[in-house]
Amino acid sequence: MANPLLDRVLPGDLADLSQIIDFKGKVGDFGRLRDIAEYELQSVSTAERPRDWLGLPVEVRLEFSWLDTGREFVQAGGRIGATLPAVCQRCLAAFELVVDTPVRVVFGQPGSDLADDDYDAWEFDGTAILLQDVVEETVVMALPLAPLHDADSECDALAAKCPKSGPETTRPFADLRSQMEAKDTGSKR
Repeated sequence: MANPLLDRVLPGDLADLSQIIDFKGKVGDFGRLRDIAEYELQSVSTAERPRDWLGLPVEVRLEFSWLDTGREFVQAGGRIGATLPAVCQRCLAAFELVVDTPVRVVFGQPGSDLADDDYDAWEFDGTAILLQDVVEETVVMALPLAPLHDADSECDALAAKCPKSGPETTRPFADLRSQMEAKDTGSKR
């Protein structure tokens, strides 16, 4: 199956066709995501790395249309879901990080007023672009600065810190106030 994200396209052509792109690939299909994952996994032994991490899924859905009636700005909306290998910053164990992020991009010429809080701006000079670049940039921006396991029970560092049942705590001064009040009451007589 051909990867439509690797075709050089003009965003305006995609908007003219109201193009919808659905692509199911894997991390190995995306050079930048592959490089980030390889760098991340350098800190763990080969045996601890997720098996076949290059085959982890990346799913893309993009819908193109014109944002304005003057046909100056193209919008792309949709969703990207990716599973990437990562290293938990608490326990330093490798795990699979699921990234699910919406896509709201507006394409326009450099110098045009692309400022809009609802969209990420992508300037292009009228030449064809690779949609894979847009997908990779969106996923990279959605990555957490410090990846952590989703559940505390999966993280070895938290499991070690939180014993299942702790020793009973002795509180030597728990009854001190009542003893002092009894002493004060007895000394006032």
